[in-house]
Amino acid sequence: MLTILNLTKKFGKQEVLKGVDLQVKKGEILGFVGANGAGKTTTLHCITGLEVQDGGNIVINNIPKTHETIFKKQFYFIPDTIHVFKNISAYDWIHFVLKLYEKLDEEKLDYYIKSFEMQKSIYKPMGTYS
Repeated sequence: MLTILNLTKKFGKQEVLKGVDLQVKKGEILGFVGANGAGKTTTLHCITGLEVQDGGNIVINNIPKTHETIFKKQFYFIPDTIHVFKNISAYDWIHFVLKLYEKLDEEKLDYYIKSFEMQKSIYKPMGTYS
């Protein structure tokens, strides 16, 4: 469950997020829809820690954002732009991310590599992908 209470964020003098309250319960799906500049990306960046909020509280599964290490293990975030090393293989990148979250399961990884027929491409440098 995700709970956001009174989230605020300013860039300079411009207040981008002003008192945002949000609750997403287990099993619910949330999509952010709005005009450019509405605060969709800023809200996600505040949740994930890519931006530091100016005020408010964010809690996931009863773990407050202030407990940073445990908090960040509660979610996965795939941004619209991923900055990775272009020479690292997808296999090594997946290993790195799964180890960060302490979720590495070699059998499951092999299952998905075969299911998506990625046996050859998974070892290519990510900079070669389109």
